[in-house]
Amino acid sequence: MKRLSTMILKARELHKDQIRRYTGEKYEIHLAEVAALAMMYYHYVQDDVPLHVYLAVAWWHDAAEDQGQTFEQLRDFALVTGFEEHEALQFALGVMTLSDIEGDNREDRNAKSRFRLTNAELWLQLIKCGDLESNTKSIFLKDPDFFKIYCGEKKKILSVLTKVDPEVIKRLDVSLDEMMESILDRPWCSTATCGGILTEDTRPVLYRTVHGSYKTQKDVRGLFCTHCNHIQLLESRGSTELKNRHSKGRAFFGIEL
Repeated sequence: MKRLSTMILKARELHKDQIRRYTGEKYEIHLAEVAALAMMYYHYVQDDVPLHVYLAVAWWHDAAEDQGQTFEQLRDFALVTGFEEHEALQFALGVMTLSDIEGDNREDRNAKSRFRLTNAELWLQLIKCGDLESNTKSIFLKDPDFFKIYCGEKKKILSVLTKVDPEVIKRLDVSLDEMMESILDRPWCSTATCGGILTEDTRPVLYRTVHGSYKTQKDVRGLFCTHCNHIQLLESRGSTELKNRHSKGRAFFGIEL
């Protein structure tokens, strides 16, 4: 377990300055979540891969893509940590297999990612399932407009993970469908030419009063547009002006902090 602990600490150090795009959380939260989800799938593993290698790859799956780690660097660090030579090679190859580092555009990268994953071993396809599950949740909650694009891409990825138990793929596929259906049922922004989706959240907001001055209000719960500053107020504490607008059922324009 000391080997795995060292790998986890190093992964956290590598990503210490990285923030999750949609949640603002430290990136290590995503890495931990992927490792936890991968652990839930470990009983499906039929390949000759030790648990410490499997979980190390889950923690390091973005090290090449986001932190520029090379195959040689990955292998050498695993060796220094105490992995056997064949385990270090498994680890480095696993991370590289899960890394989208080819292609000049999104469509090209996705196509090459599908090709890599089609030929990946079962244990790597299972880690990819954990990665998809973790990313899907944050994108669905924070960027529903982009989720419409993301959903189609990830359903294509799921279709090539043919070594994974069909029930796992079905569950993830159904989850994507349910999220997409939920998004399509959400209200659209009424601002002319915007086209964004209103998504419920609680945020601090800088807003303009009827007198033209600006005030800050915390804990504003409302339907926030994904594209512009339109907010349909649902609830706000401590602001008489916002409460009055709420009681009259009026939308207002704010600036999210």
